Amino acid sequence: MTRTLLGPALCLVLPLLPGAATAQAPCYAFEAGETPGPGGIETVTYAADGIFTLVYRGAPFVAFDGACPLGPDGTASCAIDCDGGQVELAVVAGQLNIAFDHLRIESVNFESLIFGLAQWDADGLAVGGNFTLTPVAPEICTATQKLSQPLVLQPGDYFPAVERLEAALAQAGYFIGAADWYYTAETAEAVANFRGDMGLAPEGHADRALLRRLGVQVTYGFGGC
Repeated sequence: MTRTLLGPALCLVLPLLPGAATAQAPCYAFEAGETPGPGGIETVTYAADGIFTLVYRGAPFVAFDGACPLGPDGTASCAIDCDGGQVELAVVAGQLNIAFDHLRIESVNFESLIFGLAQWDADGLAVGGNFTLTPVAPEICTATQKLSQPLVLQPGDYFPAVERLEAALAQAGYFIGAADWYYTAETAEAVANFRGDMGLAPEGHADRALLRRLGVQVTYGFGGC
């Protein structure tokens, strides 16, 4: 799963007169069509807990998160720390309008080493643009927040997490040799033996569930506020 830090937000919610509350949906979403949204953004979701999530076209497993809770009147204005940036929210006619103004992203966690490294420099990535989100099922927001890259390691793979997998298996007494990025037949044998002892099918592949069981992290991060 991929996740970024946008920095803490200072949110201003104006006091309301009695009876001024605005109905709010548990989840709103924007999905780009053939043409991506401003800045190449493919998806924007906003959940009832105030978390907004952005996904860029071409990077379906890299999600950028931030927080800007709506007030009872269906509006909010949030200044995001970390070199500035602003988020404006307003529920209008049942839809949610979100405006990002130079929202600075300087820290990112990701699973694909391919995505976006050329887009990043010392100043990070700035998000801007206006988006109109429509009410959708809450499951849409939940799924976007929990994006994770499909991952099954097997013989022949070359991946950084293999080194940590082999190290964990060695510590548990299943793997002999120096840990590295190569998933070999020896790695598969150690995985099969571990799986068998855990009551699982003694297969030689390592999926995300097995990596979690061994405490192996497969998400990478860089940057800072």
